[in-house]
Amino acid sequence: MKKFIIILILILSIIVQTGISSAQTFEVFLNAGASTVRAGLDANHTLDEGFLVTGLSGFYTNYDRGEYRSLEAHAAIKDDILIEGLSGKLGIKGLIGSADKGFGNSDLGSLAFIAGGVYRLPRNIFPVTTEVFTEITWTPHPLAFIDMDRYFDFMAGADVFLVQRAALEFAYIHYNMKFEADPREWTNKDDIVMIGIKMKF
Repeated sequence: MKKFIIILILILSIIVQTGISSAQTFEVFLNAGASTVRAGLDANHTLDEGFLVTGLSGFYTNYDRGEYRSLEAHAAIKDDILIEGLSGKLGIKGLIGSADKGFGNSDLGSLAFIAGGVYRLPRNIFPVTTEVFTEITWTPHPLAFIDMDRYFDFMAGADVFLVQRAALEFAYIHYNMKFEADPREWTNKDDIVMIGIKMKF
């Protein structure tokens, strides 16, 4: 099962890299918090209905008891839903990384489900173009491997476009992961607030 998941993540990475090379539009972001850095690149492809979004991102945080770092590759379908200005996405994400704690180091790997949405606020509500967003990532036990038992994160925030193709980004992330590693099972979780820049071109 673990070999199968690793093969799926490799295939996903190839799809993402191929997608980036043939993309029609791009989004680049860089966020930072008190002890956290998050950066990534998303590529958007127009479909007959909606968009295919592929991307790569990295995450690093240094907390009181250790460090957590990860690399991600994801692919999702995004489309408008329900009301004007609202879009949703569903997809999958491959995740690898490591987490340190006082008693040792654990490696992680998983294939995760992702779901999210973006809503562009009407200009009569907010005078500056603003998009609020949310995203959930979830890995059940059968899709987790190496030392990981499960993974969950929730992200929410807002992009305030001070110029047409560049925004000031405010983001909140909560993550919670469980490890089955020597010398004992343990949980790594945190709540992080970040600010940064997002550019679209």
